Amino acid sequence: MDKKYGVISLTSKIDNYPDYGLGIISSPVAVNLYVAANLINSTLDKVAKEVWIYVIAVIAGLIFLTFFPQISLYFPVASGLYIP
Repeated sequence: MDKKYGVISLTSKIDNYPDYGLGIISSPVAVNLYVAANLINSTLDKVAKEVWIYVIAVIAGLIFLTFFPQISLYFPVASGLYIP
């Protein structure tokens, strides 16, 4: 599927990790929010109000990696683990 749309396979795999992180810290799943609320003996609403800055940061990073895939490929190429 990656070749069909002209996407580098390794880049699409690297971009999946912020997607997973975003899914874990945002609703409706929000597994991390339930755990954090339980650990600090707080309500889910209070924890959810504090996590939005991280959600925005992950979205910004994901957009940045999507439009500039060379950034996510720098270390694999520099170390010789990946040859484009």
